[in-house]
Amino acid sequence: MDRESFLKHVHDPRRTREDLEQMAENCHHEKQPEFASIAEQALAERFPESDKPTRNGAAVPTIARFRSDEIEFKSQKEAYVWLIERFINAKPDIFETTSWQTDFVSKGKQGRYYFARSPGELFSLDSQHLAQKSSNFKLLPNGWYANTNLSSEQSLEILTRYASLANLRGEDWVWTPLERSRALKKTEDRRNRGQGLLEQMRRNIKPSARG
Repeated sequence: MDRESFLKHVHDPRRTREDLEQMAENCHHEKQPEFASIAEQALAERFPESDKPTRNGAAVPTIARFRSDEIEFKSQKEAYVWLIERFINAKPDIFETTSWQTDFVSKGKQGRYYFARSPGELFSLDSQHLAQKSSNFKLLPNGWYANTNLSSEQSLEILTRYASLANLRGEDWVWTPLERSRALKKTEDRRNRGQGLLEQMRRNIKPSARG
């Protein structure tokens, strides 16, 4: 199946969450990363984890902590936005001038952006309908818009990217949904391993000698 045909197949409105999850898994198994990414993108857009209900029909409560402040929010989305706002306070220059750092935290896949100057810029050309729904984005205090149509894994990945640029250590922040999928647990494991390596590098770096 070529890319255009696969896109039509994925974006068929009859596709369920389970259909898209299975398609992404099959593509990974068959070593087709581009098609897997397309399926995962469609899954995130149609069924964002931030709004995924628990078994009793409520949003997923999420604990967020930034340094000494810790709050349990009613949803992943609320906790994500709260942390992003604190990260921006810690390192505002990422959005004050456009640079590689802005691209690093903002650019997603398939023409999608995680942060932009307007809601329309957050979404790809074939997903502009998402910009018409205010629950898919949030206006931040700095005037930028944050894309909130995200999976749990995407939310954690974006937070990890921003934290790395702001020189925040692993103990400085927490974003923990009280119900976590297997995919999110894998993302957490990668983050923890990366943080461990970074801390080891910091310990091994010795101040340069001065003449």
